[in-house]
Amino acid sequence: MSDFSVDARSDGDWVVVTAAGDIDVYTAPRLKRALTEEIDRGHHHIVLDMTKVRFMDSTGLAVMVGGLKKVKAKKGTLELVGPNDQIRRILTITDLVKILPVHDSVEDACRGKTT
Repeated sequence: MSDFSVDARSDGDWVVVTAAGDIDVYTAPRLKRALTEEIDRGHHHIVLDMTKVRFMDSTGLAVMVGGLKKVKAKKGTLELVGPNDQIRRILTITDLVKILPVHDSVEDACRGKTT
């Protein structure tokens, strides 16, 4: 099992959830819990900062899609920041880039500037 961390902080109207390490079958439940807790607290505009994520498998994709469904049900948004080339490729192959906006920075995500 790899080192993994996830934390959240407020940034104006947004909550920034920062993940670091590998998102896989072992760590994805922690990311899911963090996203769910923020949504349950009433935060429906979430930025997922992935600049420190090295690897993500299909379990991580499922967590992101589940989080997106939950925020959309609350008329919210889930935006991604800084996924590496491997993760961007997965998002492109699966067409998830069409529903999960990707940004270069947290600031761009909070302003709605996609890449």
